[in-house]
Amino acid sequence: MRLFLPVSIGLLTAACSVTSPPWGYQDWDSDKSAGIDQGEFVTAYLQTHAFAKWSSNRTVTLLNFYDGVYTTVDKDGNNSISRYEFDTQVKKFYYDQFREQFKDWDADANDALSRQEFMRAIEKSSLAAVWDTSCDGSISELEMARGIFYYADQNSDQRVDDLEFNIWKVNR
Repeated sequence: MRLFLPVSIGLLTAACSVTSPPWGYQDWDSDKSAGIDQGEFVTAYLQTHAFAKWSSNRTVTLLNFYDGVYTTVDKDGNNSISRYEFDTQVKKFYYDQFREQFKDWDADANDALSRQEFMRAIEKSSLAAVWDTSCDGSISELEMARGIFYYADQNSDQRVDDLEFNIWKVNR
């Protein structure tokens, strides 16, 4: 019993002292330049294991990625994408290079995108080319980290400031 108690306390102490990955802006801005560049963002993103939201593997299929985009864009969680959600969210995933119109995706013209309409349209779009930079039909953890940087960099200045970082954290 005497040996068991110190070993148990030691294991409990070790387990409790394991810290979670850093999620503070200051932790991600490793050079303290008041802006997180892509390298800093990618490094910190990979350390947080945030990719697990998308996949438990090292890659996510394009179909699963598209489904994750749908869930992310559907901010109110009503299982449809409104014109507002489309206009304010979808273009972010295309790094603001998106020129398509809501009406082109809304096949039944009911002013809302069902998951089926969204999936059909997104598969025909250029989203895979934007995110799947290796062209292997899936998105790796590294490709995701690079893509999320551009998603978080709302003003496209190649740096994520404190406000952008906190908006991304809330909306991720």
